[in-house]
Amino acid sequence: MYMTFDICKIGNLEPHFLRRRQEAMRTSRADLVMLLNSDIEVSGFEQSLRLFEDPKLFAITFSPGSSNTGSVRRVSYANGGSSIYRREAWNRIGGIDLMFEPYWFDDVDYSVRATAADYYIVEDGRITVEQVSRMGTEVLKRRVHGVLIYLRNYCLYHRKHNVAYRVGERFYLWPFIIWAKIRYRRFYGF
Repeated sequence: MYMTFDICKIGNLEPHFLRRRQEAMRTSRADLVMLLNSDIEVSGFEQSLRLFEDPKLFAITFSPGSSNTGSVRRVSYANGGSSIYRREAWNRIGGIDLMFEPYWFDDVDYSVRATAADYYIVEDGRITVEQVSRMGTEVLKRRVHGVLIYLRNYCLYHRKHNVAYRVGERFYLWPFIIWAKIRYRRFYGF
């Protein structure tokens, strides 16, 4: 079974990061598309492409923390900055919900939607992954704006998927819950 393949590298600190990823997936003509943050280098992924012979496989994910474990296992979500996606399935589930712009929880959201559509995701520890610089989440976690967006999108994810907050979270999250409600209404009208 022959499948076409594309690689799309976008820095997660670039403007309109999620929009650019969504556009890359929508305009690609390849069957499989690898989305990479610009600070990630990968090798040895070619052998993994055979896993896509199963039409229910949505994505193969890999990350520096999991590289070279040598095993392939099912996981609950695909890492947005280092994964290979079946483009047809991506478009079928709607891809990235831009409500999560500029970053955080977009990958968890579309992974949950893919799973609900009867697809599955695997992590491939045979793929060699190297993070060549710390321009991604490490930088965002140190910026106040990045932390605020993380907390807002955490609340948006919980609201969208009807997931209950853990006991005690609502106390410090209440301003973000309000912010998330306003943003959710803007995107979904209720």
